[in-house]
Amino acid sequence: MTETREEYVTGIGNIHPTQELVVHDEALMPSTVEGVKAQAEELVKSGLLPDHVKTPQQAFAIITMGRELGIPPMQSLRSIYVVGGQPHLNAQMMGALIYKAGHGYQTDVLTEEECTITFKRRDGAVYVHTVTMQEAQRLRWDKDWDKATNQYKDKWAWKRYPKALLFARCLSAGARVHMPDAIHNMYAIVTDERGMVIDAEIEPVPEHMEILTPTQPVPPELVEHDHGAEKAVEMPVPETEFSAADYKPVKASALDPEGRPWWQALLTELKPHYDSHYHVANTLAKIRYDPAALDYEHRDEIKRLLLERKLDKMLEA
Repeated sequence: MTETREEYVTGIGNIHPTQELVVHDEALMPSTVEGVKAQAEELVKSGLLPDHVKTPQQAFAIITMGRELGIPPMQSLRSIYVVGGQPHLNAQMMGALIYKAGHGYQTDVLTEEECTITFKRRDGAVYVHTVTMQEAQRLRWDKDWDKATNQYKDKWAWKRYPKALLFARCLSAGARVHMPDAIHNMYAIVTDERGMVIDAEIEPVPEHMEILTPTQPVPPELVEHDHGAEKAVEMPVPETEFSAADYKPVKASALDPEGRPWWQALLTELKPHYDSHYHVANTLAKIRYDPAALDYEHRDEIKRLLLERKLDKMLEA
């Protein structure tokens, strides 16, 4: 029986070398699909798995993801979650994978308003990444859409655990940019003491985001204002789906030839890609709330960057 060294994260941003882990025999670490399926069924029957793993199919998928990352089955089932069709890792396991790959990081600042982490790759390159509460509020990470009232409401987790959530976002975003070989483009998740998800980087797009389609022209009652040398069009506010705060002035250059904001058609066109490129929905959501940032003439380039998973990183920079 051989042994291997694994590393764990304990607490926020503190990495400790740990005890030896036994590399398991065929009964505990099946090498065939049939063996993994059988193991998943037995584990679900045991009733000892976290609440988010309810079926053998879910257990099988998570164990398979873990194998790709080099994580043993039981650790995978306790640290990998699937939210919005995208696998997430808890911050503790994400930190462990960074160290396992030979890299390192140090938490320089961690308050309720800011988290700054210095990442050091094994080749000696050093990078610094910062996430602030101001950014979280601007991107509405701290909000949920309430369908009953048609407005945003505060997420309780961002009020109760601001440090943990800022740390997870900072660690994940920095590692995806500077250490993608370690975390394989996984996103971060934060759970409570019971293992229940309290925050995930990728969440389903709110229902109200999907009402815009290319068949809905901009109403004729658009009001135009002069802003220097260029005109800006102020989007009207529908009666039920949005509040005035959801709209920002749209530059004329952001409209397509038919006078519609170009991102309306793009949102619908790319919906078939949401399953395999779920970041598309989240990135377009950012554009949706700041449509003046990008112009129609760059539409094809924007589409390409979206599908190549580059635009979301550019907007985060």
